[in-house]
Amino acid sequence: MASSEACDNQAFEYEGRVIATQFHFEMKKEYVDEWCKGDYLRGKEAFVQPPDEIKKMTDRYVAGSNRCIGAIMDKISRSKAGTVRCP
Repeated sequence: MASSEACDNQAFEYEGRVIATQFHFEMKKEYVDEWCKGDYLRGKEAFVQPPDEIKKMTDRYVAGSNRCIGAIMDKISRSKAGTVRCP
């Protein structure tokens, strides 16, 4: 379902019943601000954007991830069949 240079399996579905992700749908601006402080990102520079760049993209991506997790949860609550499309 999703991959990157850092992780081949960013997201996957197993037998139409399990959805697993390596990224964080639960993000909020406050979480991003906290993560960008201090040493959290140290040593991860090869796969993580600089804090200023992350903060610039936060509003756009948080809204999209919230819509996507909503679509996934709606699919789970309705049925087992079909493909999840993130709006």
